[in-house]
Amino acid sequence: VQPGDKICFTSGTRTGIEFRNITGTKDQPVIITNMCDGQVKISSPGSYGNVVKVSNSSNIIFHGASNPSVTYGIELTGGGMGLNFQDLSTDVEAHHVYIHDNIG
Repeated sequence: VQPGDKICFTSGTRTGIEFRNITGTKDQPVIITNMCDGQVKISSPGSYGNVVKVSNSSNIIFHGASNPSVTYGIELTGGGMGLNFQDLSTDVEAHHVYIHDNIG
């Protein structure tokens, strides 16, 4: 993944995921988003630590705003935490993400 790249989730349901060592720049952040055709739901069992984990990464935008007809294009449910930026991750932004029913 290079600065300015976009990582897109196709619509549908999937299990927890981790992003590691992703580096964008201030002018070219890496964008992690839903596709413009709908909503993605990422779900993990309560025994998982995180639904989405971003580790050792910088200049990331995580958003669910690619489909203007859906308020929250990314839904995170279950796990101990919904969205966790950790391990020296910096300069991150998240919006249009619905996080619920976490146990942490």
